[in-house]
Amino acid sequence: LLHDLGLLEHRDDAQLEESQGRVVAVRSLCYRDLALRSSRGGQVPPERARELLLPVLGRDPFRWLGEQKELRRLLTRCAFLRDRMPELEFGEQDDAELAAMAIDMLGEGGSLRSLAGLRMADLLLAQLTQAQRSALARQAPDRVPLPSGRSAVIDYGAAAGPTIRARMQEFFGLGSVAALASGRVPVVLELLAPNQRPVQVTTDLASFWANVYPKVRRELQRRYPRHTWPEDPMAAAPEARPPRRRRS
Repeated sequence: LLHDLGLLEHRDDAQLEESQGRVVAVRSLCYRDLALRSSRGGQVPPERARELLLPVLGRDPFRWLGEQKELRRLLTRCAFLRDRMPELEFGEQDDAELAAMAIDMLGEGGSLRSLAGLRMADLLLAQLTQAQRSALARQAPDRVPLPSGRSAVIDYGAAAGPTIRARMQEFFGLGSVAALASGRVPVVLELLAPNQRPVQVTTDLASFWANVYPKVRRELQRRYPRHTWPEDPMAAAPEARPPRRRRS
């Protein structure tokens, strides 16, 4: 009867499944605001999918984006320059902003799981000005090259300040590491023993070689005879790894 009277209509909409991070298309047969019958399936319009999924993504973006180590390091570098060089006008990159960048990459899909592994660091860099990208590269680099030929990641979230950690032998021949943020912030160096524990934490490498190293050299040589402990570390060749033992 309702059908004959033209009081029924089909309505297409989307249903959010928040725990799954997805939306599904729903077609309902309705009498006014009452759904008499519903079925799932079909394509959700991309703009509707983004509308429903954006709040879910914003509440916990890394749940859907994955670990994103490169992005996390980039965020700490941006935060560092925001505090130390405010003239560069780095904005706050909070979860809501990250979600807004990522949701546009959803494409035709209706699931946040499709965003796993998305190169969010590239998206964030694209949002920055050329001056900001240049400052990141020069004033807050991701890594510092070591004399050993390896590069060490700078930990901008360390309590002592931006910190690099490496075995002491990798610093042989090096007198200093350039300060960050236009020379305003020294890099903290954790010089590690072969057991990966710090022998010294310093911002003055030259002073360490001259005043501390001669005092600890003999003990380190006794505890770790496989490793190189030269009398003059500034004249010694750096080592990326300990020398191999010679077979007798």
